[in-house]
Amino acid sequence: MIAMGMVNYWKDVEETASTIADEFPVVVSKDHRMKGTKGGMLFEVSRFDAAKLIVAGTHELANGEAVDAWRKDLAQRREVAQREETARRLQLSVIERGLMGLGNNQPQPASPPKK
Repeated sequence: MIAMGMVNYWKDVEETASTIADEFPVVVSKDHRMKGTKGGMLFEVSRFDAAKLIVAGTHELANGEAVDAWRKDLAQRREVAQREETARRLQLSVIERGLMGLGNNQPQPASPPKK
């Protein structure tokens, strides 16, 4: 009985995967307290993983508008993170140069003239 249930499950997963056009579709979670999912969360997953989530009843394919908004938000977050990382690296660079004595403004001794 359990083996037949597994066969049907994987058959459903394969059939569902065959209906998904994108290689990495975006799915949106459903509010499903018994399975511990919070509704409205978007994820980009493989076609096969999307099929498993859909068959499990915890997710569905996200519509085009939701995907566009999610991708735009993701791009903005990535840009902010890159700026913060650049600022962090710049700050570390300035500190390192200061510690090595490269950042001080003290006059350097003159080298003797070449003859």
